[in-house]
Amino acid sequence: MKYLSIEDLEENIAVVKLTESYHKDLSPLQLYDISRGCWKNKLETFQKVKVVLAVHSFIVQEVYAVDKWLPATELHRETIPFDSEQEKGRIGFSGQVAPDEIRKKYIFCSVKDLFKNGNRHPIMAFLSKEINKEKKKWTERARTLSSEINDLHLRGMDTDAVVKVRINQGVFRDRLLQKYSHCCLCNVSNIDLLIASHIKPWKDSEEDERLDMDNGFLLCPNHDKLFDNGFISFDNTGRIIVSEKLDQVNCVYMNVQSDMKIDINNGNKKYLEYHREHILHKKN
Repeated sequence: MKYLSIEDLEENIAVVKLTESYHKDLSPLQLYDISRGCWKNKLETFQKVKVVLAVHSFIVQEVYAVDKWLPATELHRETIPFDSEQEKGRIGFSGQVAPDEIRKKYIFCSVKDLFKNGNRHPIMAFLSKEINKEKKKWTERARTLSSEINDLHLRGMDTDAVVKVRINQGVFRDRLLQKYSHCCLCNVSNIDLLIASHIKPWKDSEEDERLDMDNGFLLCPNHDKLFDNGFISFDNTGRIIVSEKLDQVNCVYMNVQSDMKIDINNGNKKYLEYHREHILHKKN
């Protein structure tokens, strides 16, 4: 399954969470009607949204191209009785199933990575302008942290150690905790044991990569150490790759199994390619 990241959103998109109104036997028209309204939001917030992802249990069930956002009282949904009190002050959209070139990018993908744990909003907009603004903010934070570390005049492993400490005291770890809440590999969930682990090391990353959430996994101490030191990596499906330098005895002690797998998104893949090429210990 593909896990969507912010970088995968090529259009101005709204994600609609379908809850008790959804069931697998809905007709296409019924699915369309429950997906297009109605919410207590301002029209101007969504006017730039051109694509809607209808989602149940974080999986995209359908993709719609928006013709128009309008007050819910003007929706005239065919399969849902009109209720003026329920729809007053709410909004919705009219449109149709998106063209194949757009639909195939999102249908049946997971949007779990787009939401922080505990997010209960039934609809959220992801606008390209705001996404770019968010990226610039994290690039600036990375630049500031780099400057602070450089001012310490450290070298080699000392620099790596300081980066690890600073990252695990800061916002990068907090964001990964919100995204994962447990070790990506073994499900250890005690937050005092979890470590923010870069996929592509800080020293090798560009400024816009250093605090990119797609350049990190949340790992327990054992798996963080193995990943950082190239004893394990992951392929582009998330399946574990075990270096030949890690023998079977230590695999047992370190809780490494050949059938382990993590959830990854498209944004993780470029960093994993770097990790496999430059960090993973390969056969001599």
